[in-house]
Amino acid sequence: MKPKKMYDTNLVLQAACAAQRLNGEYLKEDQTKYVKEGMGATTYKVTKASNKSLVYFLVTGLPSYGHHKELYKFLENTKIEITMEDKCLAEDIKLHYQGKLFEALGGQLNDYVENIWKTLDTEEVPAYGVGLLTSTPSAYARDIKKEVLEDDVLENCTHEYIGSVGDKVEGDVELINVFYSKNYESYIYTGIYNDKFLVNFWNGKELGERSDVINIKAKIKRLGISKHYKGAWETSLNYVKKVEEAVWKNYY
Repeated sequence: MKPKKMYDTNLVLQAACAAQRLNGEYLKEDQTKYVKEGMGATTYKVTKASNKSLVYFLVTGLPSYGHHKELYKFLENTKIEITMEDKCLAEDIKLHYQGKLFEALGGQLNDYVENIWKTLDTEEVPAYGVGLLTSTPSAYARDIKKEVLEDDVLENCTHEYIGSVGDKVEGDVELINVFYSKNYESYIYTGIYNDKFLVNFWNGKELGERSDVINIKAKIKRLGISKHYKGAWETSLNYVKKVEEAVWKNYY
């Protein structure tokens, strides 16, 4: 049986950081476009290499020309190298996931994060490990953003509710999380009301995107402790309507 080809874990992670820096995001697939040539013929060229392609390029060099000549041509002209910034970020990522040891022991990690944690604890990884580490800088950035948001909620949201169940409220909400549930055919919103109250509500309409500030009218449905923001006090709203405010100019 042919032995699996193995790759240095630290080098792969550093290369993944470099790929994330170059692309500015995690690209799962190479980006290509078709180009018209003479006699009606068309061909395609690579316009942006996937993060995984960049990682393999940094770790193993150019791919076989015959295997994917357009990717070869693109990478041949790509200026990318692992910098000290990438190495430092890779160390930060390792420390971040090592800090999840107690969560892992308590069975509180999802499979994806647990696989990252276990993979980073090895010296070498096979091909599927390369794929996982390639997406790790993106996962790390999301994780850090979530932790910062949690800290902001706990720091800025008072330990009190807007009012009592049934009360009518009106004010500005800064949306901090928005996603659409296919199961319930509804948007689920989490936000900060009037700069200090954590709220959540559902609505069939798209009222705004993350980071938007919208003005709403609603009724208080329920008072409780948040499941997503480490025990912060949370007010659930219903009958939520977005207030369309006219913009008046003072001409006097």
